[in-house]
Amino acid sequence: MEKFKYLIFTVVAFCAFGLIISGCGGSKAVDKEMMDANTALEDLVQAGGTPEEIAEVQALIDEAKELLASGDTQGARKKLEEARFRAIELKGQHELESRNPERMVPEMGEEIDIGLVDVFFDYDQSRVRSDAAPVLKQNASVISGNADRIRTVVVEGFCDIRGTDEYNLALGDQRAKSVISYLAGLGVSVNLLESVSKGETDEWAQGTSESAYQQNRRAHFRVLAR
Repeated sequence: MEKFKYLIFTVVAFCAFGLIISGCGGSKAVDKEMMDANTALEDLVQAGGTPEEIAEVQALIDEAKELLASGDTQGARKKLEEARFRAIELKGQHELESRNPERMVPEMGEEIDIGLVDVFFDYDQSRVRSDAAPVLKQNASVISGNADRIRTVVVEGFCDIRGTDEYNLALGDQRAKSVISYLAGLGVSVNLLESVSKGETDEWAQGTSESAYQQNRRAHFRVLAR
């Protein structure tokens, strides 16, 4: 009986310790995400973000603080992630706007494969998704590491076959621009990046299933060699 009581006590103590450690780890993770979001906001300010853009990102961070205060850690982390992504994208937009508008944009040339990975979008959306962010971070690293070989990285925005041709051309353009803005915000040279809309397509997956639609809602990368 004494051995049984000791076993129960040990299990309970171990579980309690695990919860404490887990809670501490979660707290540290949120603290880092808060710091990362604020750093991204500061970078946006330095890049010349407008008061409206700064207020948009700050509002997301403030919402995260309110969620934290109410005990909703998961919701807070999601808001901080959204704030960081949005700040990076807006920073990149400002850097892209600084390019020479009369620059020559190559449309054709030898294509090379440097291992860039496509990213996908939600229905009727052009914002970078949370699952796309680490992919774009890796792509940014690959592009910067191969900059001496690259003339242009063309990002093509695609849509599924729903919607009018005109609407999907506009949405594809927004998706491609969102991706190059995010890459620029991560530090990729703006002189290497171009965007183009491909509109609706069944190039990647034919049919009318949601799986096929998802495959066709993407940003695809073409790399033109120097």
